[in-house]
Parts: sequence; structure tokens; C-alpha cells
Amino acid sequence: MDACIDVSRAVHDEHGEMIGYQARPAVYVDAGRFDLALADALVGVPMARRMGAKRYLSLFLVHYAHALHATGREAEARELMAECLALRRETSEQFYLPAALAGFACQTRDATEREGALTEAESLLAKGCVSHNYYWFYRDGMESALDWREWDRALRYADALAAYTAEEPAPLSDFWIARCRALVAFGRDGIGPDVLLELHRLCDFARAHALRAYLSALDAALAT
Repeated sequence: MDACIDVSRAVHDEHGEMIGYQARPAVYVDAGRFDLALADALVGVPMARRMGAKRYLSLFLVHYAHALHATGREAEARELMAECLALRRETSEQFYLPAALAGFACQTRDATEREGALTEAESLLAKGCVSHNYYWFYRDGMESALDWREWDRALRYADALAAYTAEEPAPLSDFWIARCRALVAFGRDGIGPDVLLELHRLCDFARAHALRAYLSALDAALAT
């Protein structure tokens, strides 16, 4: 992504440069480097607006909102998510709307809004969408369900992502699934020997792969 930005800038390809700035924050958010995600968004969002690149602007806004939300700027995050959802309805709903709706569900504290967002997103996924929607919807859907202590829903999303990736499993999605299942087991039954071992394994994996954004819930469970 760094090379994409450097090469694009060297040959005056603003669109390519914008793509690099759009892609990096997704990694920074997972890594818990919200400062870097915000820095990229401050450069890339004006570029996307200037070019009228609505699809990429919506991607920017989701990562931007996640970073703002994680740093306590919740009102600003909700404003960006509202703009993102409006943009998604102006373009192809199958391109990114389910993922954006899940991001919105993570950030709203209104139960009715949240339920409506998750229900609409699941309906769109059932019709068929671009693949990144399935990964990011189930990731954020699991996070939202865990936050609201909806254990059955969290497990349903974990199972759905496991089924979606069954033929081509990936370490990151496998981590999301295992983390969700372990936190549900902890939420329901507390710390048993098997849960304790799994939580430690997941913490080790997250630290080894710089997935710091996912550590706080694991560390909180182990702190008990």
C-alpha cells in the first residue's frame, strides 16, 4: 500500500494514490493504530470527494468512523456512518452496503436502529454481494452482538462466516470466528480450563500479528 501511494504520486496518478490511502486504514484499524487511520483519512477523504469517487469515499468513511469511534469521538463517527449509508444507497447496494450497515450497528446505541441495520444487511447478503461484505459484516456483526451480550446472534454470525469461508479458510477470519466463540463461552459460563487456554491462544495470535484492536475484550476476560 505504501508502494502504491509512492508510485502513483510519482506518475501523477491521483486515483491510484487515493486507492492506497483508502486501503491502509483498514489495516491500521485492525492493528489498533487509529492515529494512522485518521491521518490517512484526512488526506484521502478530500481526494475521493474531489474526484467524485462515491464508492471509495464510502469505504473511507467506514474506516474513518471506526477510528473515530475507537478514540471516543462517537458523535463524529455516527455522522460519518450516516453519510456513508446515504452514499451506498446512491450507488450499488451490493458493493458495500451490508458492511457499512454492520459498522453502523457497532456504533449506534439505539436498539431499533441497530436491529434494522443488521436485518437489512442480512437480507442483502442473502441476495448475493461482493465478497468483502461477508467478511466485514460478520466481523462487525459479531462485535455488535458481543457488545449487546446477544450470545445466540454472535454464534450465528460466527457459524455463518465459518460456512462462507469453509472452502478457503484464512487465518484472519478463523481468528475472528474463534475469538467470538471464546468470548461467548466466557460470557455464558465464565472461565473454565478450555476457555482459559483458548483465550490465551487468541491473545498470543493477536499480539503476534499486530491485531491490537481485538485484544481489549480478550484481556478483560482474562483479567477475571
